[in-house]
Amino acid sequence: MSYISLKELEEHNGSDKRSSWIVLYGQVYDITSLINLHPGGNILQYATGIADATCLFESYHSKRSIKKCQALLMKHGKYLGELSTETESKCKYAMNTYDDGTILDSTNFYCTLRNRVDVYLEKNYGGRHAFQWIYQTEAVLTLILYCLTTYYKSFKNSYFAAVCLGVIMARMGFLMHSGNHCAISSNPYWNRFVGFFMDIIGSSHYTWTYEHQIAHHTTPNEYHKDNDCEIGDPLFRFHPLISDVEQTNQDNIKKASSRFRIYIRRYQHILVPILMSIGFFKWTINDIEFLIKSKGGNIRLATKIHVIISALITKMLWLIIHVIVPYVYYGGKYTLVTLIIFMAIGAYYLENIFIVNHIQEKLQTPMIHVDNRRSLHWAIHQVYTTANWKSNSYLATFISGGLNHQIEHHLFPSMNIYLYPVISQIVQEECYKFGLPYHNYTSFTTAWLDMFYYLKKLGNHNTNLDHLQ
Repeated sequence: MSYISLKELEEHNGSDKRSSWIVLYGQVYDITSLINLHPGGNILQYATGIADATCLFESYHSKRSIKKCQALLMKHGKYLGELSTETESKCKYAMNTYDDGTILDSTNFYCTLRNRVDVYLEKNYGGRHAFQWIYQTEAVLTLILYCLTTYYKSFKNSYFAAVCLGVIMARMGFLMHSGNHCAISSNPYWNRFVGFFMDIIGSSHYTWTYEHQIAHHTTPNEYHKDNDCEIGDPLFRFHPLISDVEQTNQDNIKKASSRFRIYIRRYQHILVPILMSIGFFKWTINDIEFLIKSKGGNIRLATKIHVIISALITKMLWLIIHVIVPYVYYGGKYTLVTLIIFMAIGAYYLENIFIVNHIQEKLQTPMIHVDNRRSLHWAIHQVYTTANWKSNSYLATFISGGLNHQIEHHLFPSMNIYLYPVISQIVQEECYKFGLPYHNYTSFTTAWLDMFYYLKKLGNHNTNLDHLQ
């Protein structure tokens, strides 16, 4: 039996002139020749070089398609051995015991849920991509509106167009989210096309996919693994395991930097909602750094020269269209004001929807014995660390791009978002049957307020957060 170290695995992540290795159920495979044959497109590339891709493999496929992928793997992949036992797996199958003695078979939950959902959708809607024409139509219309509003903003001196452009860019953010999750269509080319919306609005679908699908979806709310936990660090504290400045700097409390961070965190619940408006600016700048360093937060990126060149080209085009052209026609004041308008509106719409689904006190640590957390099946981890708001509402689903059904999204990320209200009752029933929570806020407002007060707690060093450690 051959054993593969994590370091060796990470070196084979599909970077230029390197092969691609993947880990499924603790077994390592060389899938270099399989990537281009993958029915879902090149999304398989992003799962290479990480400690465990089992979560992505299971969550993206129905029971039927898993069998097809396993057949392709056996035919075109090459088995290399087991991942070293020194590597900490995030997707183990084990029996887990609650503090009250209740026993949960973590494997059986997702198998039961997936089978029930697949049977229901096949029987009533024909599968996971029902209603894909709705999403495809919306994507085309949104792209057309983006072009029109950009034209009137950059060439026709329209402040109103800048306001509309902000909303449309946020909508494109929701669409690219589904496109990069392969949820727009059963056709991989549709998904690539819509996923590229991220580049059109100034960022990079490549770096976003690593940060979101790998770092976040495999380990939501896990410190030093989920990048979203550390977005505001060191100024802000989004996670209880981020050190408390006042407690760790008692000897240096008079230092200006320490005093400033203590002061900032004390008011982070007010500052964070305001500073969300610069989110698009952050995306636009950080991508290049991530690509050059081949690292984005806690996740390693595969270095590809053509990806870096493509990102530079799209960012230059964005800069020409949204900055240089309006500056030449209408001057610096108009350019700056309209830039702030559409970037702030877009970021504020998009990021307010995203932030409420995970930054909540009750979602930070599964209420399960600490010794058993590492043996949790990935699906159990998703349920514990994720919250919905206004489930079953088609209007809320449209407004939020499906993110009001965050639990369903984390369990079935490649599913059309308009099927989430359809399956939410099934997911809720299975969660309750297996003794799992199903966090569902009655409205976006209640979810947002809980997030607001939790940020306040995290920023106040006098608040006792021992139960979250």
